[in-house]
Amino acid sequence: MAYAARTPDLSRRAAFFVDRIVKGAKPADLPIEQPTHFELIINLKTAKVLDLDLPGTLLTQADEVIEYGTRLLQCICRLVALFGPPRPRR
Repeated sequence: MAYAARTPDLSRRAAFFVDRIVKGAKPADLPIEQPTHFELIINLKTAKVLDLDLPGTLLTQADEVIEYGTRLLQCICRLVALFGPPRPRR
């Protein structure tokens, strides 16, 4: 289970600060910011190994629920959609 700031948001804000510094702003003059958007990710396989019984309300509030093999299967399906099925080896 992870509850952390959303990575794309952090990257966007970092790019904003880099742009300001490149344009001549002094880093000491830039405001300090705290993340405002967070995401909750739950790995059901790990929860099962740890013998955790997670309530359904927690699972419904999660931004992402990782089930055993689901993420790998999604990646394979995307690759097949992009590049076609694998060619047989000779």
